[in-house]
Amino acid sequence: MLRQEVAGSLLFFRAPEPTIPLDQILLECMETYNLSIEQLPWYLSRHFGRDRFRVEVDTLLSSTSLSERSTKSLETLLYWIRVPEEQIREVLVRVAPTEE
Repeated sequence: MLRQEVAGSLLFFRAPEPTIPLDQILLECMETYNLSIEQLPWYLSRHFGRDRFRVEVDTLLSSTSLSERSTKSLETLLYWIRVPEEQIREVLVRVAPTEE
């Protein structure tokens, strides 16, 4: 669990440029997304913008061909981005590795 939190903190603060579009990232992760990992939606919504992130997820949710698992994943992604960015930073800074 700690490794995932440190990795998520690094992802959020280092903010590497994604190499694939947001819709493709969402399509590729929605069947296997671990619902307890909040750092992924925090990073994606920060990089692409919360509004765009919400629109992309809502667009996928409106698809009639989603599995129950994909629907739950997408709904959970939306849940995690309701957290204000200030609170996200507070959570992530507690596990962020310090630079020496």
